[in-house]
Amino acid sequence: MTKQEVESVYSKIIEKMHQGKMMEVFEEYYHEDVVMQDRGMEACEGKDANRDREEAFLSKVTEFRGMQCLEAMYHDDLAISLWYNDFSHQDYGDVQGKQLSITKFQDGKIIFEEFMYV
Repeated sequence: MTKQEVESVYSKIIEKMHQGKMMEVFEEYYHEDVVMQDRGMEACEGKDANRDREEAFLSKVTEFRGMQCLEAMYHDDLAISLWYNDFSHQDYGDVQGKQLSITKFQDGKIIFEEFMYV
């Protein structure tokens, strides 16, 4: 994908994420072979395994107050973005903070994503 194609797709993802449509984004934009990883944690491979992980996490969100992309930049098939998240979680309590995401695209879908919390 070109930088322009990645930017076009990622802007649609940002819009839906701002609306709280995480699983809709996951189903539409993630590759069947996606690898997702929180920095320092074991990678989760495959769309099915990642879907289970995302659904388990979201099922414990007790209040979603918002998510905002503060900044995004693009290079070749990469999107690098800084997010502000604000929610309450059954296991983690109130979460208000920034998350850096590195997202790699293949065939128009997200093939790799790594998250770091800052």
